[in-house]
Amino acid sequence: MEPHPVPKDSTCSYSASCVLIPTDDVWRVWGLVAPMLKRAVDRTEKIDMESLQDELISGSMQLWVSYESAANEIIASAVTERVTYTSGIQSARILLLGGFGMTRFLGGIATIEKWARLEGCDLVEVVGRRGWERVLGGYEPIETWLSKEIS
Repeated sequence: MEPHPVPKDSTCSYSASCVLIPTDDVWRVWGLVAPMLKRAVDRTEKIDMESLQDELISGSMQLWVSYESAANEIIASAVTERVTYTSGIQSARILLLGGFGMTRFLGGIATIEKWARLEGCDLVEVVGRRGWERVLGGYEPIETWLSKEIS
């Protein structure tokens, strides 16, 4: 199922536009966004770049880019996935975010929120390092995700 388009008035910040990349076009921007996402991927150790690209192409995950027209460059990229919990609550989960001057992407969160509403999601979640708590207004830390290697 192809996701709903993002409303045309959506902007990330300043002169940057935040857009959802259609699954058929992921390969067109992959060379530009992969280096941005790699740092986040390396931090999680739960996703590898090859599998990430496959998930984006299949539509299981969504690729977002923030393009600054004044500089003629992609300044940030993000990856989301839709999750339906057993309770029926639907979430758009932001899994990865990478780029340059990430505060310029903060308006992109609002774009993702608009898209999530159009998709019928009940909430937007952000999975990332604790530093995001300081910059994402309106998001409350409700639990801490912990991990332990047992192998």
